[in-house]
Amino acid sequence: MQKRLEEEIQFRGLTYIAGEGKHPVGEWPGEPSYLVFDLSLEAAKTLGRKFNQNAIVWCGLDAVPKLILRNWGQTLIKS
Repeated sequence: MQKRLEEEIQFRGLTYIAGEGKHPVGEWPGEPSYLVFDLSLEAAKTLGRKFNQNAIVWCGLDAVPKLILRNWGQTLIKS
């Protein structure tokens, strides 16, 4: 599923950096992640829904990361 997400990001011509989300002490395996630039919140939610993501992290112009959970209604702000 993550490979298809990366292909979609590339198809849309979006600028991104591939990474890996890991637990700080390695209690579970890492998973691929993508930092995508210049993507609106609605576009990010659409990608999250399409690719069955449990959550997304999104930043606006204020540079405050927001954790958007899968129910796509609840936003948790972590800084």
